[in-house]
Amino acid sequence: MGVLLYLYLSKGYVGRARLAEELEVGEGTVRGVLKRLSELGFIERARAGVRLSRKGVVAVEDFLSERLVSKLYVEPVKELEGGLAIVAVLSRCRNPGAAVLKIRDAAVRGGAAGAVIAVSEEGVLRLPPGGEDMCVYLKEVCGRLAYLRARRGAAVVMVFGERMGRLVKGLLEVFRSPHYELMIARTAPGSSSIE
Repeated sequence: MGVLLYLYLSKGYVGRARLAEELEVGEGTVRGVLKRLSELGFIERARAGVRLSRKGVVAVEDFLSERLVSKLYVEPVKELEGGLAIVAVLSRCRNPGAAVLKIRDAAVRGGAAGAVIAVSEEGVLRLPPGGEDMCVYLKEVCGRLAYLRARRGAAVVMVFGERMGRLVKGLLEVFRSPHYELMIARTAPGSSSIE
């Protein structure tokens, strides 16, 4: 899923050497993965490299939907270490409470510098476990996410660092975390924390 997610976020053609460098795997490994993805119809090849086919886009969006991600994008964020973030907007979730630290640790294990998770509660994007207003710390980011404040139970997960490949791997580790699974458990918005 790492290659597919990287291509999804790149929104264009990417060469095999760049994929190998960004995802920190050998070109032979990437060649084999791309061959398999091509056979499945998930990618299109051209001289410029590879990109997702429509079928590949659908596969990634299905994967994200299963994790309640309604929007996913990359953006420069001066306020966070490394200056780059993958932003995942979640349609709903429970406040992870102290488990937020385990989710952040999963991102770091994957190669990201860190992660910020905020949950919309009472018109404020709150940082678990203490409930601080994210806008106090991340004013620029908060301004771009203002629309989330009104959506009770919505959340944002920002995995940040310097290199997109490491951010993709960090985000995948977040998605694999049992604490993330508990956070997005199919419950009513506004449910209590999972501490």
